[in-house]
Amino acid sequence: MERFTDPGKFSEMKFRNAKAKNSAYKIYDGGGLYLLVSKKETKTWKFKYRFEGRERCATIGRYRENHVGVSLVEARHIARMAKDLVRRSIDPKVHINNRGFYTEQSDFETVAKQWHDNETGSWKNSYAESVWRSLERDVLPTFGKCQVSEITSQLCRSLLLSIEERGAIETCKKIKRRLVGIFNYAITMSLIDKNPMDPLESFGKARKVKGHAVVKCEELSSFLSNLESTVSLEEVTKLGVEMTVHTFVRSYELRHAVWDEFDLKNKRWNIPGERMKRGLDHVVPISPHVEKLLLKLKAINGNRKYVFASSIKPEQPISSGTINAAIKRIGYEGTGHGFRKIASTSMNENKFHGPAIERQLSHVSKKKVEAVYNKAQYFADRVEIMNWWSAHLLDIRAGRTKPVEYKIV
Repeated sequence: MERFTDPGKFSEMKFRNAKAKNSAYKIYDGGGLYLLVSKKETKTWKFKYRFEGRERCATIGRYRENHVGVSLVEARHIARMAKDLVRRSIDPKVHINNRGFYTEQSDFETVAKQWHDNETGSWKNSYAESVWRSLERDVLPTFGKCQVSEITSQLCRSLLLSIEERGAIETCKKIKRRLVGIFNYAITMSLIDKNPMDPLESFGKARKVKGHAVVKCEELSSFLSNLESTVSLEEVTKLGVEMTVHTFVRSYELRHAVWDEFDLKNKRWNIPGERMKRGLDHVVPISPHVEKLLLKLKAINGNRKYVFASSIKPEQPISSGTINAAIKRIGYEGTGHGFRKIASTSMNENKFHGPAIERQLSHVSKKKVEAVYNKAQYFADRVEIMNWWSAHLLDIRAGRTKPVEYKIV
């Protein structure tokens, strides 16, 4: 019978497909490494060895499932290191229990890289690169050289606060999830016993959010002009910003738009309720200028599902931060959502029908939701409003008129 003196007898599939039996059993991978499968199908990596004339066993950790636990690659790595210790007359059980294998490599950056490498197999390359860039930018400068065992909940909270305070709310949420994943990985590798992120589960959930930033009134004309002439943005992104300004829909409503929603014959954009804040269908009258924008987008993404398909991942829409990042990139402080405030103020100051304005902004009270809802209510007024708004923006861009004064809160 062939002896395996080094781990590597079976493929991953062998361990993954192992099922419970009437009693616990072992699957030997070679070199002392085996997987113990309990009657309840709990899978645990073990390392069997002889030390000082006696057979001994050390528990490495749970088998990796659903991104939690010790992977086959990691278990084999630990088994090889344990065998080397035995050869040097050192009991590996002490090192496994006291995390001795990782003492020199348990700084946060090393552990984060190991976590990232493990997860990369289930991610697309572009997303994996994005995840690592976010850690390099927002986490490693603070935590990189710290031992993972020294990072406390208080330190994690301070880091998240520093990100949140600069207004990067979505980035803060992403970093929070990634920290949870990294520390969970550290637990499976026996580097720490508890996740310092556990007490921060509710961090940010009930935090008061500041109003959406708005492009300054005195800069609106130059903003619209520079948006038209800039070459620093991808064309789809540029058109996405302009569509946001002219239709003042919310980011998610815009980014996930598909071609079937647009009825150019009747000049209507029909947004399904599943994408709306209140869960109610919404109609946006299409102005002549917005129709021109759609024709440009059709020439670029007409063969794709999403009107604003990503150039990196064509099967997906542009990301949630694309519009706001584009506004900042051309030199302005503001958000796409801020144009809802500008539009509302301008229309009310120009004495348009108040209920029609509210309906076009998709501001619907809970009482209205409970009552009969008509997505096309005041539609004639709304067509007039949207045509005027687009023409008004073009006049502001050309310097033929000035915007209505609005306050930045």
